[in-house]
Amino acid sequence: MTDNIISFEEFRLEKKRAESENDPIMQVLKRDLREQTDLVDWYLFHSSFNKYKLFLHSLFYNNHERLKGSNPNAGFIQIFNENQIDSISSRTEEALKWLNRRYILIDCKDKTIKGIGANLPYEKCNGFYDFFISLQYYLLETNYVLVFKELSKSKITRNKSDLTRSIIKINDDAHIKGITPLSDIIIIDHASFLQKAWKNIGLYIEVLSTHWVPEKV
Repeated sequence: MTDNIISFEEFRLEKKRAESENDPIMQVLKRDLREQTDLVDWYLFHSSFNKYKLFLHSLFYNNHERLKGSNPNAGFIQIFNENQIDSISSRTEEALKWLNRRYILIDCKDKTIKGIGANLPYEKCNGFYDFFISLQYYLLETNYVLVFKELSKSKITRNKSDLTRSIIKINDDAHIKGITPLSDIIIIDHASFLQKAWKNIGLYIEVLSTHWVPEKV
């Protein structure tokens, strides 16, 4: 006779899987997407009228509820023309306030590393070492959202794609140190920069294509 005895852990996992598959919500979600017109209607409404709130809420939920802080992603909000910048910043801040998240908007355009570091009032920033000490404090010891605006347009001479990746990796690698970050990272930057930096950061970000704003004639 075949021995069908399995370990308790295998039994527990199988039972959990069966319960999950029988869950009414899972039954709905497993249906063919083409049959879920109510879900599509819901998505179309919120992606049109609550674009930034939906994006950030989904990002934060995935980072902290589903992933439990392990390998969280940063959000990248694309700029396609200069006229979008103020509107993007405003809508991002509005969504963060709606989500009751503390945040620091760091305007990096035309700033050196000292100027950028001045937005992080933890330690005086005299260079990259001090900058990363401050970053590690805010990302690993607080629940702030750090919003980096136009880092690609800063006066930093270091490779900006590499720098962006290094910032993101503070949270992404936190689990190696046994830390579960409560913070999040948002990058507001140009689509052209994303294209150049994709090889470095594409694996670690969720991307929002933003809303349409006409260019000035």
